[in-house]
Amino acid sequence: SSNPLLAQLSVVTAYQAWTRSALESAHMSVYLFGLSKTSPSGLCVINTGHQAFDEVALAGVAPEVQGRGMYSKMIKEVAYRAHRASKDSLVISTQAANVRAMRSWCRIGFQPSLTLNTFHVVRRDLL
Repeated sequence: SSNPLLAQLSVVTAYQAWTRSALESAHMSVYLFGLSKTSPSGLCVINTGHQAFDEVALAGVAPEVQGRGMYSKMIKEVAYRAHRASKDSLVISTQAANVRAMRSWCRIGFQPSLTLNTFHVVRRDLL
């Protein structure tokens, strides 16, 4: 998460729970990339329930492979799969502070189309 108020461990736990629930949905696909003997190096959760487009709901790579181009390769592969499924486009979004991801998407060929601000209320006991 690009939100510095969230503890990294709780963010990882939340992403794991989100991915498990996605596996139970008929319109969600989970792709694992760069599999090693112990774990994947990258993961994408894709919402395929839209007729005209697929949507990347969650994507990321392990810290040890960041900065090596794996994230871009992973998103390109997901875009290729959307194209093969006759989708018009692939949609992806993030928090406004996640500039690194947005730059990566622009290098791949994505075009920014909409900017929204999302605000979260954080309970005092979580600070």
